[in-house]
Amino acid sequence: MSSTFKKPYYTVVVSGQHPAKPHKESSSDLIGRVKKHPGFLGYETTRDEKGHTITVSYWGSVKSIKSWKESSDHKRQAALRKSAVGGKSSVTGGVYKSIGK
Repeated sequence: MSSTFKKPYYTVVVSGQHPAKPHKESSSDLIGRVKKHPGFLGYETTRDEKGHTITVSYWGSVKSIKSWKESSDHKRQAALRKSAVGGKSSVTGGVYKSIGK
């Protein structure tokens, strides 16, 4: 997927253990909203049988990433995720880097 984006672009890599029973708000709902966020280019994700998930999202700028992180949609998703795992954070990562010149 990343070969289809104009350089430079930025990635956010998120890894986490997710509960067997997802919270009320589905991932597809969140994906629908993030796709509309300015600067979002796309994403790839994988999940194993134990619920460990790795997601890479692609962005046009660091400003877009910061804007999404501060959005009410992202904050709501983070709170739901935290609630689903008994108050403990279930996600690590969130590192972004520039690709290209």
